[in-house]
Amino acid sequence: KVLLGRGPERDLILNPTPLELKIGAETVNTDHIISVATTLPKLMIGLKPFWGKGVGDLRITYADKTARHVKRNVARMLRSAQSTKAVDKLANDGFHSFNTTQARLKVSGDIVLDGEFLPQTDAPLNLFATQPLRFIK
Repeated sequence: KVLLGRGPERDLILNPTPLELKIGAETVNTDHIISVATTLPKLMIGLKPFWGKGVGDLRITYADKTARHVKRNVARMLRSAQSTKAVDKLANDGFHSFNTTQARLKVSGDIVLDGEFLPQTDAPLNLFATQPLRFIK
């Protein structure tokens, strides 16, 4: 609701902050307005903001500071899959997505993990997917 609204909270949340993202040999240094990382195929609210073509169970998507048409693109991400045309539009509008096995993330803004704010740190976060868990009855 805050992301799609027009109130002052939206401006606060969408205020660009520095992002450094290292995936394999590629390093991204940019200002971003939002990023999402998970090992789940989609988020619990049905949002599937992941369309990267890389290999791995870690999914990362971010919107850079030039992101346009935020409401339209968030609605686009509610679909179960993205067409080639939709992926091109997302990229042109400043949205980027990766699939990988591990990444190094450094941000200077707030980080929320499972609904809880993590303490801010200057240290990078190493993200990776573990082997799938097997539950026994």
